[in-house]
Amino acid sequence: MEELSAESSAPVVATHASVVPALGTGRSAERRQACRLELARLLDEIRGNPEDADFLRPPQPAELRATARQGPVVLVNVSQYGSHALLVRPSAVAAVSLPDLDAFQAEQRTRVFYAALETLRSRPPAERRREAESAITDVLGWLWTAVAHPVLSALGLDRPPASDTPPPRLWWSATGALGMLPLHAATRPGPGPRLAVLDLVTSSYTPTLRALAHARRRATGTPGSRVLAVCMIRTPGHRDLPGAADELRVLGDLFQDSLTELAGEDALRADILARLPGHAFAHFACHAVAEPATPSSSHLLVHDHRQRPLTVADVLALDLPRAELAFLSACETARTGPALVDESIHLGSAFQIAGFRQVVATLWPVADRRAVHLARTVYEAIARSGTTAVVPTVLGDTVRRWRDTWPDNPSLWAVHVHAGA
Repeated sequence: MEELSAESSAPVVATHASVVPALGTGRSAERRQACRLELARLLDEIRGNPEDADFLRPPQPAELRATARQGPVVLVNVSQYGSHALLVRPSAVAAVSLPDLDAFQAEQRTRVFYAALETLRSRPPAERRREAESAITDVLGWLWTAVAHPVLSALGLDRPPASDTPPPRLWWSATGALGMLPLHAATRPGPGPRLAVLDLVTSSYTPTLRALAHARRRATGTPGSRVLAVCMIRTPGHRDLPGAADELRVLGDLFQDSLTELAGEDALRADILARLPGHAFAHFACHAVAEPATPSSSHLLVHDHRQRPLTVADVLALDLPRAELAFLSACETARTGPALVDESIHLGSAFQIAGFRQVVATLWPVADRRAVHLARTVYEAIARSGTTAVVPTVLGDTVRRWRDTWPDNPSLWAVHVHAGA
């Protein structure tokens, strides 16, 4: 694959072969043909295993529809030629036109959104803070008008469920600039009741339909399963995270002898990667760095991150058949970049693809005390219920309560996302 890609994009160099076009072109064509034949041979060999019969083949319609058995999956396609949402349900796949959505608007709104977040991070005066929160609220209103409301109306999910009925599940798959925005927090603009996606459905995210199907095929863990906790209270060059110690205490109280702690100087990249396969739960309380331009380089700031960062690429290389929950209590672990319009690559999706059925991640920096509160709420619910299936509902309920407490401060409540089954 590398040879084929390199040949197609290699620059023209003034060598003897390029001076004699027929000779140079002929040798290049021979190499490319040999690579194609070798690729075809390898694909046939891999597909000879019944479990890998569909390796690198496009999914069949029935396979696509099967991913929607627990709730619809919405694939948002942003294009200068016209944007649409593909609504995947068990009965059919339908397209809904999104006339108010285009690539330029998505990029512009994303820039406004993250500029407002940067302003809030600088702890500005009250007036500038209100302006920044207002800018974020405006983007959430645009998300409602351009994407969420047309989609939910087409699905018949545009009315709140009965008070004693939990909201139905729905999965979003959005890439490019739109993948950087909180579709789960889209809110109807204007005066009157501020109806939001939070009130209508419990949202989850998936980079692809196959990633969602992959997560559901994994074995289900239990609260008695091993828990790996990676906690960095102090990280050189970054602010301290006293809440990491509180999160570690929460895990210790609930899981006791089932907990493996890697904290401070013990939180080394090699040890973490070696221990992940033996644990169903992985909790990271540390800093993280999102690299929107090169998302596979996004990484968690473990103790030796300056020499050996724990990157998206490292996580993607894992195969964790017993993985159940990855709780990434770190900043920007679900932030991707607008450059790769057909991909949604970040730390959260990497843990999902590696095998974790459930992933909790963040779109931007999160307050320490709220991270501790959310961790306690999620893990206590798991301990009571005996299953991680409660995670998306508990997360949705918690974010909804925070929204009701701080309705005009979405930067405080829209940050957390759920990915996975």
